[in-house]
Amino acid sequence: MSPKRGDEVAPPVVGDEWEIKYAKSDAVQGWKELSNTARGNARKEWEIMRSRPGRQPTARHHQLKGTLSAGTGWSTPAPGTRR
Repeated sequence: MSPKRGDEVAPPVVGDEWEIKYAKSDAVQGWKELSNTARGNARKEWEIMRSRPGRQPTARHHQLKGTLSAGTGWSTPAPGTRR
C-alpha cells in the first residue's frame, strides 16, 4: 500500500534498530486495528520489533503459526526471523 496524504509516518531507523515493513497489505489494516484496541501494548511490541526482533517467546509473546511464522525480505528469509 502506497502512503498517501493523512497516513501516519514512522520514525526513521536510528543506530542498530530494525526497519519494520508489512509483509502483506492485510497487515496494514490489522496493525491499525490492534493499535486502536491496545495502543500501549502495541507500542511496546513495536519498540521490541525495532530493537530485538528475534527475542525468545514469553508468556505473552508466542511464535506465529503457519505462513506467518517467518518473515521474508523479497525472496529470502529476512535476517533475525525465527522459523
